[in-house]
Amino acid sequence: MAMESGKREPQCDLLDLLQRVVIITYHAGDRKFERIFKEKSLAETMFMVRTKLQPPSNSTITLKQRRSGDPDMFIDLDDEDDFDAFCVHVRTVSLKSVDVKVDISQPPATNGAASSTGAVNASQASEMSLSVTKNKRKATNDQPPINPDETAEPELTMKKRKTDRHRN
Repeated sequence: MAMESGKREPQCDLLDLLQRVVIITYHAGDRKFERIFKEKSLAETMFMVRTKLQPPSNSTITLKQRRSGDPDMFIDLDDEDDFDAFCVHVRTVSLKSVDVKVDISQPPATNGAASSTGAVNASQASEMSLSVTKNKRKATNDQPPINPDETAEPELTMKKRKTDRHRN
């Protein structure tokens, strides 16, 4: 049967794609939003969530997958291996929607008073985790000053790049 000009047959690839689309519903306290699942890594997912929610820069975000069938069962998404298992799960379940819980935690106020960004209402407190990680680097200077009246400045060293080693 010849096709008439200007008409197309249905694309099987499009139908296949629509059957594989999974919607992720993110629950962050009293906020909820949905996204088509297309991220390729946990870092990419975390970036998307941080961009959407715009929490304070010093906050920590954790993600937990809510398993269907047991509303109280959550699977932590801590690393890329967890994310890989999550990807397989969302692609193989018959459901087309998956829930992910978003916890946002902030470091406690240092002066003892709650700041406006650190205050949490009771409904958000149940959704937030209290664990906070800090990774700060401190400059160290192991060499004493030459002149006791002067302060020592850190010695700068140049790192060699791989390309520098192979040049003739």
